[in-house]
Amino acid sequence: CVIFDSQGRTVDVLEAEGNEFTGNLIGGMHDNNRNPSIESMLCAFHSSAMRNVITDNVVAGSESEGWCVPLDDCAGTRYLGPNTAHSCLWGFYGSKDGSDFGNVKYSYTCALVQDIVAYSNAHTGIVFQVAARPVVRNVVLLDN
Repeated sequence: CVIFDSQGRTVDVLEAEGNEFTGNLIGGMHDNNRNPSIESMLCAFHSSAMRNVITDNVVAGSESEGWCVPLDDCAGTRYLGPNTAHSCLWGFYGSKDGSDFGNVKYSYTCALVQDIVAYSNAHTGIVFQVAARPVVRNVVLLDN
């Protein structure tokens, strides 16, 4: 699937689990800051559900966050990656449950960040907000 020139969150997976998102391209997501009811973190691809398969996707040219996704615990099954973010404000934002800043509840001691490519993002490639010990594997950051 190719989604281009969208306003605000483009893919928003809330409580649904057991879905698969593979081989998609989201390009040119615009930050609709004229609408005060839209949350501060727009995220072209947002998921708060832990048990979905999200692999081989690209977010390109987001005026806000490319990805806002929950991180796996280190003993959990791999469900996220490889995925790419480029030319976004932030590439990836990861938290325990995909929540925005300040709303994160932690329940494990180790968070797995893996199989991410982030390049040419304006502010930073990866931001993860966890109280757990992060384990980073197979991550490529370039020109962020």
